[in-house]
Amino acid sequence: MVRREKMSSAQDQNALYSRMASKMMGKTDGDNYTLDDMFVSSAAQREGEGREEERMRSKAIGESRRLNASMERCRHCFSSRELQKHLVVAIGSKVYLSVPAGVSMTEGHCHICPLQHHCSATGLDEDVWSEMQLFRRTLVRMFESQELDCVFMETHMDPRKRQHMVLECLPLPRELGDMAPIYFKKAIMECDEEWAMNKKVVDLSSKDIRHAVPRGLPYFAVDFGLQGGFAHVIENEHKFPHYFGKEVVGGMMDLEPRRWRKMIRENFDDQRKKVLEFAGWWKPYDCTKTAE
Repeated sequence: MVRREKMSSAQDQNALYSRMASKMMGKTDGDNYTLDDMFVSSAAQREGEGREEERMRSKAIGESRRLNASMERCRHCFSSRELQKHLVVAIGSKVYLSVPAGVSMTEGHCHICPLQHHCSATGLDEDVWSEMQLFRRTLVRMFESQELDCVFMETHMDPRKRQHMVLECLPLPRELGDMAPIYFKKAIMECDEEWAMNKKVVDLSSKDIRHAVPRGLPYFAVDFGLQGGFAHVIENEHKFPHYFGKEVVGGMMDLEPRRWRKMIRENFDDQRKKVLEFAGWWKPYDCTKTAE
């Protein structure tokens, strides 16, 4: 039952509602309802239930195949051959910390990712979420010692592709960090559809993303240090760039658009230097050591 709930989509829920409505309509037509009608209705119901079970079975098989294919070529699954393990800084029991493969947006730019293949924060199990927050708190303390603020961003788009969740951390100078909520709120208000069905800006100051956005919906979320932030349900994915959050930060820092539009490759030596420098910052705060 839990597995079915996790795999169900908005279309599945709409279909279920329609079937329930049809069933109720049939029961209320009592004036012309005969014994023959009852047998026909029961047979049709059994046939319909059989088709529904077959549809759900086919859907489950399809989902499993898509997930396996995604995991085989996933660049963020820890067990995948595609993961560049020399970029990893720290490994917890559920998540790991790494630096980007390309040129970093800011010095200290890093990623927190689940070890297993999870697609969004709204679908995380409690233990994975808790350790991700532990890493987040540790990064905030680490960068505070350098007089830097942290912006944490997640972009979850096209749920059918089942892409691996990545929580990005972008350290900013204090003066920019103080202004970040204003920049992001303005950018979110101006993005996506003009006439949106969902609230443009969802406040995350009193609740986290898991309790603010329904599972299965595409969204962008940003948090400022440990103070919460904003979320936005993406109505039109064709009009919402996957680099939205980086574009906002790039605009704040007056960076060239090429820094966020497409990954700029780095050679192995530059990547290695970046990892060693970050590991030196991380070592005094390493939450994976204190947790042992």
